[in-house]
Amino acid sequence: MFNCEKLLNWLDEKGITQYRFARMSGIEQSTVSRIISGLIDPGARTIARICQATRLSPDELIILPGPLRKGGEEKEGSPCLCRRALVTAAGGRKKGGEPYGN
Repeated sequence: MFNCEKLLNWLDEKGITQYRFARMSGIEQSTVSRIISGLIDPGARTIARICQATRLSPDELIILPGPLRKGGEEKEGSPCLCRRALVTAAGGRKKGGEPYGN
């Protein structure tokens, strides 16, 4: 789930309007409005654009439900694998600096 409150707080702190943010990020202003109001959860590409525009990490913008791993292993369809896909789409890297998927 997307943390729309985090984005809204960032916009308020920076004094950036939704319109200006839409232009900065390349996201339609109506989509920005729906994201901020919590009406929609953005997809991976939109989250990547938000991360690039705000310099926030996907970890700061995504709220994950429940435990990420069971028994130390990632299960197919688990939130951990979904998060990895989002982090990869946003250009994220593992702690050692290696890109996900390697």
